[in-house]
Amino acid sequence: MDLNRAQVAFQDQDYFSAAQYYESAARKLPWRPDLWEQAGYAMFHEDDDRAIALFEMAREHGTLSANGWDMYGAAYWVISRDEDALRIWLAGLQEYPSYDEFYFSIHLAYRQLENYPEETAWLEKWIATGKGRALDHYELGELLMASDPEQAAHEL
Repeated sequence: MDLNRAQVAFQDQDYFSAAQYYESAARKLPWRPDLWEQAGYAMFHEDDDRAIALFEMAREHGTLSANGWDMYGAAYWVISRDEDALRIWLAGLQEYPSYDEFYFSIHLAYRQLENYPEETAWLEKWIATGKGRALDHYELGELLMASDPEQAAHEL
């Protein structure tokens, strides 16, 4: 019953109710630990601290998907806990090394932390995936201006 209500609430964009129903369903259906992540997704739209707690439950149950790890880090990111976001994204990359979207998130965290050499390295990895946008190339060019002007010109 709660699972159905959660799905309907999520479709109706009533994320707070959806999160509550997913959490209730996760407690009642211990063989469905994936529901903790669903609760985290829904709560991400409403309450970042609570979303973090729900993603942590999914992590404890070993059911975080690659996207779940990404959203878990993003929940820290939006409340300006950049070091925590970075820690989560790096852990997610360890779990899902082929999920290259982590490269983009990790580069943003290093930028916020003003660690420009690491930001450069992760932005280069992101661009190497072929998913980089024009803005990403431009930002890489800016980062490379002092250390590699030739490559910077190419990126710009």
